[in-house]
Amino acid sequence: MPLREYICPTCKTFEHLHSRVNDRLETCPKCGSKVELLLSVANMQFIGEGFYSTDYAKDPAKKTKSPKGDQ
Repeated sequence: MPLREYICPTCKTFEHLHSRVNDRLETCPKCGSKVELLLSVANMQFIGEGFYSTDYAKDPAKKTKSPKGDQ
């Protein structure tokens, strides 16, 4: 069941849980205005055996120094 996010000119953004993949709202369920589908990016991170920590961006504020003091 896909969860999709829509924007309505009157009611602003809202989410709608669809029963089928190909369903799409054309009008707002609250006010009846025409709605537009918003495209979202899924946020996921693979953690565990088989995934390298180097595959993810590092926080530049958390720079670590070498334990030997090498420069």
